[in-house]
Amino acid sequence: MHRYTPLAPDSIRVLAITPALDSGHPLIECSLRHYPLQHASQEQYTAISYTWGKPRSGEKVIRLDGADFRVRRNLYWCLRGLRSHGFVHNIWLDAICIDQNNTPERNAQVALMGAIYRQASLVITWIGGRDLVFDNFCKRLEECHLSLEEAGIQNFKKLRKSAAWCSQRPYFARMWVIQENVLAAERLLLCGDYQCSWEKI
Repeated sequence: MHRYTPLAPDSIRVLAITPALDSGHPLIECSLRHYPLQHASQEQYTAISYTWGKPRSGEKVIRLDGADFRVRRNLYWCLRGLRSHGFVHNIWLDAICIDQNNTPERNAQVALMGAIYRQASLVITWIGGRDLVFDNFCKRLEECHLSLEEAGIQNFKKLRKSAAWCSQRPYFARMWVIQENVLAAERLLLCGDYQCSWEKI
């Protein structure tokens, strides 16, 4: 069972994910370290914006500092996605980096959320795994980035239809989404093995 060490005021924990030779390897191994927020200008970190997922969706076990640690399924796949894209150093995400069983710590860290997302060099939005509708959305998006004349008005109509899929993802129902993304200096969207800049969308 994993044990957290107490955090100093105005500090957070950041996660390192052990790279895997095989991106499909199911075991996720991670380690935590303390990180004073005032160091953000000298040593960059990445904050993750995601949804925890429903408890009944099941849990997966990862290795955290050498001990078993249970995470919800969506977070497990998020960690797999981060690892496959090479985002493995100085990661902040609330479910692991905050001791969720320590109420005083949790309250103090929630109060720092604005600063955490604002000072992150990059905020990655994980919206879940890919599917055919998302692939179609990305295809239409690429076509529409040509020009109105080249892509044709039909592509814009198809894009609007595909975009409705995004609003059905649980991520976009979260209240914190606006704050996490508005505060971000730079944003990146991950969906399965696909990544793109938010500005592109």
